[in-house]
Amino acid sequence: MKKIVLFALFLLGTHYSNAQEVETDIEIVDKVKTVFMTVNADRFQDLKDFDWRTHLTDVFKNVPDDATIGIRVNIMDKQLTEDIATLPNKMSIQEIGTANKKEEILRSMVSKVKLFIEDEQQGNNID
Repeated sequence: MKKIVLFALFLLGTHYSNAQEVETDIEIVDKVKTVFMTVNADRFQDLKDFDWRTHLTDVFKNVPDDATIGIRVNIMDKQLTEDIATLPNKMSIQEIGTANKKEEILRSMVSKVKLFIEDEQQGNNID
């Protein structure tokens, strides 16, 4: 029981220490592989210089073409002010498909993230 609690605290601590975190998980169900790449960030702006290509290659390099893959982006959107009336926003976007279409999935995800970055910059006048 103590190990589980310590592991949970460790995971919670690592979540707050990294602005960008990549998690991979391989699930095998009846010989069908499902692989998800999860990227966690505080804001979309934090993903402006994120190296999608390297992470995609690392995560999906040994996945068979008929496997199901997905990319999920979780944005925690921490408050930048001390206004207690402002509620924190949490958002997730994801793309799912077969591994033989991973380039298309990546392009779709990157374009969605770029749209949110541009929207965030226009709304907050961030350079």
